[in-house]
Amino acid sequence: MEKAYHPHRDVLILPADLWKEYGERSRENHNRARCPACNERLSTVGGDRARHAGGVFSHIKSDNPPRCPLRNLADHRYEFLHDAPQDPELAQTNRAAFFAHWQSHYAHVRSHLDYLDVADFIAAIRHAETTGLWHRRHLQQWEIAYLFLVTHDWRPVKWKDRLLRKEWLRFWFDARIRTLDDLWITREGPVRVIRASYRTPSRSQVPGLRHLMRADPVTVNTEFLTEPLSWQPPDFVVDRMHHAFPNETFGKAP
Repeated sequence: MEKAYHPHRDVLILPADLWKEYGERSRENHNRARCPACNERLSTVGGDRARHAGGVFSHIKSDNPPRCPLRNLADHRYEFLHDAPQDPELAQTNRAAFFAHWQSHYAHVRSHLDYLDVADFIAAIRHAETTGLWHRRHLQQWEIAYLFLVTHDWRPVKWKDRLLRKEWLRFWFDARIRTLDDLWITREGPVRVIRASYRTPSRSQVPGLRHLMRADPVTVNTEFLTEPLSWQPPDFVVDRMHHAFPNETFGKAP
């Protein structure tokens, strides 16, 4: 990855920044940069380029690698969010609250993606219904936008000759989140989310670790639903939502 956390501060740095500050001492374990997702120490790759303008950070090879969503992609698809206990009354309440503020959710998801196709947003809602998300007793409304982000691959989007989203994006909870309890019950401290950018692989493959370019911590905003709407969905987005969910009441809750 291009950037990682400073060895002793939660600020993102380049390999060249690390070499400039620590020189050869950057090879010492306590002076190595840290992964934004798992906090494990990283090595610099690229030889002399790492000392100047090039080079990248990489997890250190190990027979017992750290539990990191960036490294172990297959382990972190959050399947523990599936098959919620059935609670129809709670589901109706959570779902109605979501649709009362769907425009705020849409705008917030879009703010992290650069571009959001309404079809992808509708697919995220359908996925939430399939996995029983609305039935979750500990679910808070502000979490829904972040759950949409982490449970989907966000592929590059092209319209005619324009790239509306240039990179393949994935969002991950940090490495502490591995079970449902980790997310809502036993977690210590606030939720941390990582936005990972990947080069688009050739031949219609899905990106892997070798395609990872950047991993940037996301500022989690738990208050966005109470803030003024940052972006107003155009009429065609509202029309698509009405068509997909004709029985819902759209707009802001009183």
